Amino acid sequence: MQKLFKQKITLGYFTRQAACLLVALIGIGNTVAPATRAFATGNVTTATTINNSADNPSLLNAVPLRELYTQPNQMYLYSAYWPEVAAAQTTNGLKLSSQRPIGYVFAGSTADTTPLYRLQQKATGNWLVTSSASEESALVNNGTFVLQGTIGNIYTSAQYGAQPLNRYTNGKGWRLAYQSQNSAMQSAGYTLDGLVGYMLPTYYQIGAYYFGAYDQNTNADLLQAVQNVYGRYPDAWGGVRDFHGDPSSPWGAVAQNTQGWSGDYSYLKPSQGYYDDSKVSTLQTQIDQAANAGLSYFAFYSYWNNATGTIQYDQAINSFMAASNSSRMKFMVTPCLASNAPSQHLSVLTSQFQAAATAFASYTSQPNYLTTQDGRPIIFLCDVRGIGSGSATDVNNFVSLLQQAVQAKTGQNPYILEHSEYGLPTASQYTGDGYTCLNMYGYVSADSYSNYVSNMGSYFSTFDNSGKPMMRCAMSGFNEAPRTNLSRTKDQVMYFKDNTKNQFPAAMAATLKNMKAQPASPIDNYMTIYAWNEWHEGGIIEPNVRDGNYYLQNIQNTFGLPSH
Repeated sequence: MQKLFKQKITLGYFTRQAACLLVALIGIGNTVAPATRAFATGNVTTATTINNSADNPSLLNAVPLRELYTQPNQMYLYSAYWPEVAAAQTTNGLKLSSQRPIGYVFAGSTADTTPLYRLQQKATGNWLVTSSASEESALVNNGTFVLQGTIGNIYTSAQYGAQPLNRYTNGKGWRLAYQSQNSAMQSAGYTLDGLVGYMLPTYYQIGAYYFGAYDQNTNADLLQAVQNVYGRYPDAWGGVRDFHGDPSSPWGAVAQNTQGWSGDYSYLKPSQGYYDDSKVSTLQTQIDQAANAGLSYFAFYSYWNNATGTIQYDQAINSFMAASNSSRMKFMVTPCLASNAPSQHLSVLTSQFQAAATAFASYTSQPNYLTTQDGRPIIFLCDVRGIGSGSATDVNNFVSLLQQAVQAKTGQNPYILEHSEYGLPTASQYTGDGYTCLNMYGYVSADSYSNYVSNMGSYFSTFDNSGKPMMRCAMSGFNEAPRTNLSRTKDQVMYFKDNTKNQFPAAMAATLKNMKAQPASPIDNYMTIYAWNEWHEGGIIEPNVRDGNYYLQNIQNTFGLPSH
């Protein structure tokens, strides 16, 4: 929303002096002159269908609209800009009516949307929100109100699951509420003041981790192991292809070989076949699959090569950016800087900190790069053990350089997420802005998917109480059996012994419940799933030949995601 505010008359001021302005905005008054109403009233219905037009929540950049109130006179402030929301609480003593936003407004606009104007009454300090340009003009021109700017856009008609949003008054001030809350508002002493428009009550940004190594330039150790065990080279799908069987591979018929494991491995083949992610057509297909199901972004693992001083295994992310339909989705980078794979040169040397920070920051200037609700590019450091010595000092020095590189590239300070799997005592030593997770290793090592589903709440609450936000994550599964004799002996393979696809709906329902209960933050409607295509590890939501779109459909239904 920051870019939007800077284009308007006064709300851009909040980006520089939110705290000072709010002090001036909050006033005490006893009477409120009735507002001039210039918008419709009456019964309306909510659309239940989802269309695929260009004006959709993802492309319009849906951001939360939050309601705050003052004590003791109960004036209500509405804001969709997180720095202002934070300043209103910490500096001016306003309180959130709820940890959840009242709905979602758009930073972008189309013919199907209308701006929401926020005005403040001079006599009382009360705030009023209207979608009527004529009402806004009349109130400002008669000298009773000051226009503070626009706070976003909402629909002018019922669509995308949006609900009718009304304005109510109690004779002293104004509030926004959905038409479905009419009885509750009347009980609280408010009367209907008119229809404002149509707003999304909920909107979730759901993404998936993307493993971009299904091409001939992948891990050389894996390619050599596949040749040693299965006699094929170069086959990035070795192990996965064998557990499933492939009668028409480039090397001839591949008989099913599960290395002694029992069970049904008929899901181990993507619906589009064993693809090459260096081909743009591969990513175009995957973008359509994900966007049709309402996913917002891919989180690409990104790796550094300390021998060449460049990013490696980047064919998939390059294919994504080159895809003709890449605007259907956003993306983020998750640098995985490990210290335990010397043959792959996965760590970053201290002398390479600046080069690596600049390289990772280069992605953040893309127009569809994933940002927080207030426009900060998000980067998740999925492994920091290979950053220099792995010490907190080295990690924090690298984070500082990364922040500077992104700031120079985009003008925005990035939102750095640290890995929660290190545990809070370790992760809290790092100077990131929040936490998130890849797969929850503690539950993987305990072999129980049902235990993960039952206890995710306690896991997240540890970080919710840390003082920094925790972006939610979820697991579709884990099973390393296809790596048997490639990078694992059979007794080293980790897997959920109780995991079936039928448990996935419960995991999604539990994740949604947990997201609704988390503290408000600029990332509180984001969630990343492990994973789109971890075919060797069993973290898979990508459509497969056995289950089709089962996982994507469940995600879409659980979170109410619109296709886009």
